[in-house]
Amino acid sequence: MNRHLPILLSSLLAIAASASAEEPLAKLTAPAPNSPAEPLAKQMSVAKAVDFIDRASLHWQRSRKCVTCHTNGAYLMARARLKADPAPHISVRKFFEQYVDGWTEKKPDSEGIVATASALAMDDAARGKLTDTTRTAFDEAWKLQRSDGSWDWLKCGWGPFESDDHYGVTLAAIAAAKAPGDYAQTGQA
Repeated sequence: MNRHLPILLSSLLAIAASASAEEPLAKLTAPAPNSPAEPLAKQMSVAKAVDFIDRASLHWQRSRKCVTCHTNGAYLMARARLKADPAPHISVRKFFEQYVDGWTEKKPDSEGIVATASALAMDDAARGKLTDTTRTAFDEAWKLQRSDGSWDWLKCGWGPFESDDHYGVTLAAIAAAKAPGDYAQTGQA
């Protein structure tokens, strides 16, 4: 029995650490709605900005269950370079990876694929290595690219993200150029 005790204790500690790492994320609340009456800060606070975008992105993915250019997509493009608790960033990254994995059953529209590939590529750029998930997402994006170089993009009047086909092309071009391993120079790009 004593020889199994170290294994049992190690397992319990690993479970406890995993649960305690997820617990703070579960308790994060959505940011309050913007209001013209809210007071302005006396000075810029990167820590407060990071807290806000962490909460906004986690709330978006939990409530909407999708990837967007204007919320968790923009978040993933920048968050790896910000020094703060990595748990929210890891959670959003994992959501994106699971989103891509789900494409085997149901693919989103082209803007969802391009936005996902682009956000993953810019996150990979901060990490220095292009992941297989990002390659898969880019491969799907290139399959949907039209002969003029654009994608059929959502046009719901939310400029600049969802107002014309130009934004998707720009986003994909920047992401391919930023992707690690000279991805933009490969035959896939």
